[in-house]
Amino acid sequence: DREYVISKVVSFGKTKSIENAMLKCLPELQSGDFDKVQTLLTDSFNVGLNFNEMGYDYLDNMDKRMQDLKVEKERGIPTGFPELDRYIKSGGLCAGEVGFIMAPTSHGKSIFLANVATSAMLLGKKVLYATFEMQDVPISLRVDSILSGTSVKDLTISWEILKAKKQILTIGGGKLKVFWQPTDTCSTHHIDAYLDKLKKVYNFVPDILIIDYADIMRPTVMSREKRDNQGQIFKDIVSLAQRLQIPVWTASQSNRAGYSAKTSGENIGTEHSSESITKAQVADLILSLIIEDKYDDGTGIGRIHIAKQRDGAQGLTLGVDLDFKTYKLTVNNKRAAKVKAESESKKAVDKFFKKPEWGTDDKN
Repeated sequence: DREYVISKVVSFGKTKSIENAMLKCLPELQSGDFDKVQTLLTDSFNVGLNFNEMGYDYLDNMDKRMQDLKVEKERGIPTGFPELDRYIKSGGLCAGEVGFIMAPTSHGKSIFLANVATSAMLLGKKVLYATFEMQDVPISLRVDSILSGTSVKDLTISWEILKAKKQILTIGGGKLKVFWQPTDTCSTHHIDAYLDKLKKVYNFVPDILIIDYADIMRPTVMSREKRDNQGQIFKDIVSLAQRLQIPVWTASQSNRAGYSAKTSGENIGTEHSSESITKAQVADLILSLIIEDKYDDGTGIGRIHIAKQRDGAQGLTLGVDLDFKTYKLTVNNKRAAKVKAESESKKAVDKFFKKPEWGTDDKN
């Protein structure tokens, strides 16, 4: 594998360069020549970097950009929810992009990610699902339920359906690898190492990566403050996506204010990102999910909101139907107008009954 050999040679060369630079820095430190120390270390860390072949020429690449926009294979990988994908630029996340679903606890974040993974697999994509909360078998059982349309306890009854699905997936080339590590133990370095092993042993190179979920990972650089660690994790994930040139989906908890959105009629936005605003800053696409009602039959309804999208529509809210027995999530446009009307009505009522603050003029 040419790329693998090149990466190992570069890694070896960089290691040796840094070692030599550190030895050369000792006399410079003693003499107080700190500029020389900085130069030596900077040069050693730059070994192996091609700086994107000295940049991207805007004018020279204009024709190629236009051609790429017309090529279907350059489109993103759909989420599997057509009513949602129609509002996502390129129909889904593209290579090197990061999206995350934000919601309070037990509002369907992992179910959303499992549906995205299942849809990608059915499209013939190779999917790596990295999970740090639920273990690999429970995640796989959820995918079984989504594929078969039956609950986990009834999967044995639907065995023939699953076997038929397996044949379809085999013919189409879709694959799913589930990688589990305990909570708060795994960083993107571990994912990199696992990907290296998958490539060498199984010749498995994923088309899309699902991380369930980012908040409970370890950062590559530890800080004292939790918010800094959370921000670093998302920076690590963006870096990973850009290096691998594949789309990455993950999830994140909303903050305390986000929990009140269920009853207030408000949507969860980027301001409800827990711990660190860096999450919202570095992501390409942010969706928020709220389950408004759960029924006795194991179903629920809610809404999904496009909180942020680079160069695309945002602020749109769609309806959601969720079956907690089969883990099947569907997005529909039927409830979008109703959701918007209810939200605006709630705002109007709150404004009407809001008491004026002391010392303010309430004539207007």
